[in-house]
Amino acid sequence: MRSMLTADMIRYLKTPAALAALIFIMASSVPVSALSQSSPPAKAAKRATQPIPAAGELTAIVRTTLRKLNRNNKTNHYEELHEHLTPQMQLSVTPQKLSEAFSGFRRNGLDMSGVAQIEPQFLRQPTINEEGTLLLNGVFPMQPRVVHFNLGYRRVDGVWMLQAFQIDTPTQGEWQAALDRQRRAAGGGNGNNGGALGDAGAAALDRSTDPPTALRW
Repeated sequence: MRSMLTADMIRYLKTPAALAALIFIMASSVPVSALSQSSPPAKAAKRATQPIPAAGELTAIVRTTLRKLNRNNKTNHYEELHEHLTPQMQLSVTPQKLSEAFSGFRRNGLDMSGVAQIEPQFLRQPTINEEGTLLLNGVFPMQPRVVHFNLGYRRVDGVWMLQAFQIDTPTQGEWQAALDRQRRAAGGGNGNNGGALGDAGAAALDRSTDPPTALRW
């Protein structure tokens, strides 16, 4: 099943077993030949060398995605978020599938409008990989729940559009506990320094939370 996902996101996201069926449905709706097709070396090199957006633009890109998601969660209509996906992903991920994926967010009444006022903390340095995908990983340290994101974007007609994403909303306590576990596993001590995020935070939530991770593909 993993071979059916785009190679750049296999390397970037770790798939929880609980969502395997959902991911299989989404991935299998795209022809395997399309997923395995590679660009000519010169074109791939050109994509990989495009500049990473400035800090302010990166924040705006993330906020745009989460604000669209928040609006769609309130109405249970996901056409706006669907239009934010790359054309490749629009073929396999319908608004109905988005609605199903984010049912836990609606059921728990999550409100992410605070991302408009809070600055994101990037857990890994934003990068553009060899496939030309802009990879963003970080958190909005909101209360009572942190908004943790893994986002992958492709540039389409000059606009960064979603190629893949993962969004978790752990409580502050769950987030800190996950960070502490990662630091101990990495030999980093007791992890009491809550302000030091880094790669420990980026990998901290490779498990379902309540509300569960919404979507990974």
